[in-house]
Amino acid sequence: MALLQRFTQKGWRRAGSINIALALACAIALSICLAVSVSKSGSSLSSTTIIFEGDCNRASNINTILHLLLNLISTGILASSSYFMQIANSPSRQEIDRAHLFFYSLDIGIPSVKNIQFVSNFKKISWSILLLSSLPIHLFFNSMVFQTSFHGSQWHSTIATVAFTQGAEFFPPGASLAPAGAPHPAYEYDSSENIYDPPDGTHGHLPWMFGNSLGEAVPLEQYKLGTSPIMQNITKAARSGSKWAFLDADTCRSEYGQFKPRDTYGDVIIVVESHARSAEGWAREEVFNLSSNLSSLWDSYVPTNIVNTLWYSAHCINTRASLQDISYTSTCDKLLGSRPDSDTGALLRRQSQDWVLAFPRPSELGLPPKQTIAYGYNEGLGDLVVKYCLAEPYERICKVGVSNLLLTVAIICTTLKIFQCCFLLLKLPESSIVTQGDAIESFIITPDPQTVGLGTLDVLDIHRFEAGPRQPWASGQWSIELGSTLTPTIKPRAWVARPRRLLAIIPRNAWGRLYSLLLVSMALLTAFFALSYESTGSGLQGSFGHSDDWLMPSIMLTDSPYLSILLIANIPQLLLSLCYFSYDSIFMRLLAEKEWNSYSVQFHSLRVSHPQGQQRSSYMLQFSYKYSIPLLAISILCHWILSNSLFTLIIEGGFWLGYGDTDAEALHVREGSILSLGYSPQAILALLAIGCILLPLPLFFGFRRPHGKMVAGGCNSLVLSAACHCYESFPENVDQENSDQHAKRIENPRTPNGEDSALLEDEIGGYGQRLQDMAESKLKWGAMPLPDLVAEKLGDDHGLRVMHLGFGNESMGITTPVERNLYI
Repeated sequence: MALLQRFTQKGWRRAGSINIALALACAIALSICLAVSVSKSGSSLSSTTIIFEGDCNRASNINTILHLLLNLISTGILASSSYFMQIANSPSRQEIDRAHLFFYSLDIGIPSVKNIQFVSNFKKISWSILLLSSLPIHLFFNSMVFQTSFHGSQWHSTIATVAFTQGAEFFPPGASLAPAGAPHPAYEYDSSENIYDPPDGTHGHLPWMFGNSLGEAVPLEQYKLGTSPIMQNITKAARSGSKWAFLDADTCRSEYGQFKPRDTYGDVIIVVESHARSAEGWAREEVFNLSSNLSSLWDSYVPTNIVNTLWYSAHCINTRASLQDISYTSTCDKLLGSRPDSDTGALLRRQSQDWVLAFPRPSELGLPPKQTIAYGYNEGLGDLVVKYCLAEPYERICKVGVSNLLLTVAIICTTLKIFQCCFLLLKLPESSIVTQGDAIESFIITPDPQTVGLGTLDVLDIHRFEAGPRQPWASGQWSIELGSTLTPTIKPRAWVARPRRLLAIIPRNAWGRLYSLLLVSMALLTAFFALSYESTGSGLQGSFGHSDDWLMPSIMLTDSPYLSILLIANIPQLLLSLCYFSYDSIFMRLLAEKEWNSYSVQFHSLRVSHPQGQQRSSYMLQFSYKYSIPLLAISILCHWILSNSLFTLIIEGGFWLGYGDTDAEALHVREGSILSLGYSPQAILALLAIGCILLPLPLFFGFRRPHGKMVAGGCNSLVLSAACHCYESFPENVDQENSDQHAKRIENPRTPNGEDSALLEDEIGGYGQRLQDMAESKLKWGAMPLPDLVAEKLGDDHGLRVMHLGFGNESMGITTPVERNLYI
């Protein structure tokens, strides 16, 4: 009920209620998503849930849309939190007065860390809770949704004639008599190493030159088992190969003869010319003249005089072990000629423009003469000219998943923010000075004795004096004379027009903070783009956003690679948020100064938290929707582009090795998947371009000059206080004794720990009510006359009349200050 009552109020509390409702809607939406996600089979709070599995292009589109929604939600949550952080940062009048005792100024109407040391412990704790609960959202929110990619590493290669695909007979392991992984039938299978070793007495080339690069080794006995993997693959190719995609020899060689992942095509039949008596294939007696012992052994596998349409078949695996040294591994590199080098006995030999697969001759293998004679290999049939290939179309399956753990963390942080915001809404005192108008109203109704007579006080004076030592003014008030001398009595000061631009009014440390963050961010972004340009060769290849086109090199991972990669991917999001809040703060200062200066041009009503009379109300503190909405949109856009510039990526398929291993069961991905960082040069360039556009905008905006002649410092509490001492004409029934006493008090005011300020006393004919009415009416800042006796007391030796600078209503004859005239 109390919260509903607060909601119906005007000013910042109603705006705060709207922000709480927005954060609550986000929390409810996230909670519903979590409930649905956890309810799926195999999911839990500590695991992930796969919400889409299918075509990779569609998965990428879904991932992009979800990340845009995530950035909308996170921006809404953080904007609501930022609103209440500014509320918690806003001082009360009592807190301002305590700061003014030591001539410290506070910031009014803008986010400010400066105020934290002066506000109450309740506000400090609230501000800290809202700040700390934002960090997990910055660091993990964008990684709540992730995409998996797929790079296949395995396929089956079959070398055969065209008759093989047309239903003709074939006899495994093929006319080459070489089992998968063996360069020659004389090689012997080593079950302990799963490799074919050369026979005893072999000399010359080392075993690994051929024995470990012709496919995965398969024992000869497996070819008699119809259910063995090798036989199933060969049978599948014979039955279905004719329906596979046609690739000419050059395309096939480019696809399979290089170290590429299997993204488009899987198993392949390499159709070759036989160069034997029959174009359909090879008879064993044409290829080998086996000894009687060997002939009886091979008769059960490959008949002597029947044409065999199959030459060789093997299972192949490609892997990439490291991005830094570009280390590739393939179990079929010599089978398909990935490393052509005829001097070292490689299998690829070129004849004219043909792609020729040349199986090793006994002389290249260094077989002993006895073995060579026993097999009687016909070397003239070993060079196989590739005609074309039939490749099985390969559909990549990608996934989009949700991390339930990160979703839970986001819900907890959002809920904590909502409770803290509600607590602030209910418990924060009414007297908090939230907007510039709140401060002007408070200082008009209850003038600050510390700034009596300082109508010419400017923010540059504040910057100069704040650099000096602090002590309370126990002996009286101070003033600024024609120079910069501090005196305990009120003395007039000559008005000197200071033509300057808005940017000169903003504190240098605010500009320094903003452009330090922006320039560091732009430097990092430029360096990142330069590195990506160098690594990609052209800089703009690949797709925009989440893809596996470009991956970061191996990085040092902790025992928790998932957490470390998440942090690396999302720390830039935190830096971007710091840039946004500094950027936002500068515009709030510039707009606040513009509004402050407008009071010297024409009459305006005050914009306050709780409007009365002619006063106005605003929902967005010092920020109008004209500026706040575009800046929020820019924030959402930049965070979304950044989430597409550097991102976590889970890659299935086994092609990539040497990265952080994933918990496949918890993440619901295939075994052998890896977790890595991906980046998009296009997204980096887009973010860099936006940064170049945004970088000079505050300077361009601040380069404008204020239209009116007025003291600067619309966000500074001391400047606001000094400008709000209002002098009205005394009522006609006030006697001379009271006027004399009032003039004496203006000339030499009392200390703040004595009675009330002498300038505005409620004892004179209901003066306080007139100040209240003035604060609720339209106001203008400028010069106005003092009561005659007061002006005479403060006049100089040359008889110049002293006037007052401050706020007044339409009945007080407000004029523009005149150069070199004296004012208080």
